[in-house]
Amino acid sequence: MIKYKTGGYNELIQKITIDRETETSVFFKGRIERKITNYHCYFDTFDEAKNYLIKEKEKEIEWAQIVLDRGKKELLEINNLKEG
Repeated sequence: MIKYKTGGYNELIQKITIDRETETSVFFKGRIERKITNYHCYFDTFDEAKNYLIKEKEKEIEWAQIVLDRGKKELLEINNLKEG
């Protein structure tokens, strides 16, 4: 059975052959891994894995934009500081 794993070190999406699965775990090469962790996720299709990565990157970019906007605002405030 094939699964698609995100969060690998060398590849964004790895094609993994698993032996079996439960609702929450996959089994392969004598190992067991949770399907969803902070570091990786397993999906049934390549498209599901790709869409997950796209959504996660969009969230990361959105957060980075918020931090950048806040930083620019604070820099403006700092530049406008006057003694006294």
